[in-house]
Amino acid sequence: TVDIRKNMLDLVFVVDNSLTWHEQNLKRNPEHYSFVKYAGAGNLYNLQRKYGACCYCNTMVDLDGRAAKYNVIEVEDLCEDLETWKHAYISGRLHKPVKFILHPHESQTRLCTALSKNLHSAVAVAVLQMPETFTSRDLYVKIAGLSYHGDVRLAVGGEDRNKITNVVDNNMEEFDQLYRPVLRDWFGTGDAVDMDKFTQDVSQHLRFKILKTIPSGLLDAMIRNKGRSMDSTLLLAEMSHDRLRCANAISTGMASIVQTS
Repeated sequence: TVDIRKNMLDLVFVVDNSLTWHEQNLKRNPEHYSFVKYAGAGNLYNLQRKYGACCYCNTMVDLDGRAAKYNVIEVEDLCEDLETWKHAYISGRLHKPVKFILHPHESQTRLCTALSKNLHSAVAVAVLQMPETFTSRDLYVKIAGLSYHGDVRLAVGGEDRNKITNVVDNNMEEFDQLYRPVLRDWFGTGDAVDMDKFTQDVSQHLRFKILKTIPSGLLDAMIRNKGRSMDSTLLLAEMSHDRLRCANAISTGMASIVQTS
């Protein structure tokens, strides 16, 4: 039996006001912070908002005897990342199954909508890179790997090269629960959605239609990678004619986002 308590606990705290949160957390848990705590909550807040993915991370924290790390992000910044993939950081983590300690309240309309949009975007971007027929496992591996494009830790061996497939294989039921409603929207209702194998329309027309739904942050990255100013509609039309070219543009676009987050 594997003792999961030996695994590092990875948490994300979504807060309304990170300045207030850091002020309170510095009083309660100063040992969680590195030397930057001496700069004060205001500078921690500025560091979080101006650099990286609008997150502040405390690592190697002891929580009741268990090693943990946690990110702090404001609700508005999280919503923006879920909607646009500007950083594809927390949004990328939420492509995989996670446990919500506290679910968003139904009154938090933007957050609830953004969480759903993030999953639909993950399926769209993954499907654009899939062949005509594929299994649910193939799709989940592609989705799980989106936020690892360009991750130097995988490239230099700092992470297990089988990490992505292991995440999927060890959590197939959870991936099914997370994505089944989205796949039902994509492939219709009925028994077909419960099958392991899917067949998609790979026509240029549908590929262009799907491309128009990808997150704006990814689209911007794809345009930047062209090395010249280009109308987004023209780029998508160009990409829609060739599946492999489209898949490569998406891959390099995701890599450029991940590398700068």
